[in-house]
Amino acid sequence: MDGLTASVKSSVVGARSVEAAMEEARSEAETSGTVVQNAVSEMTGSEHPLTTSPVTPICWL
Repeated sequence: MDGLTASVKSSVVGARSVEAAMEEARSEAETSGTVVQNAVSEMTGSEHPLTTSPVTPICWL
């Protein structure tokens, strides 16, 4: 019976460890998604940098 109890406790500890790792991975994925969305928004907003830039271009090619 002690062996079974130890096995169950070990399984619970392992499951909690997996749960913590999954939560960390989920959080990192959400953060990465936000970073990508922000980058895409910034790139989309600057499609025409010469016409939207406050700096006057020296020459037009």
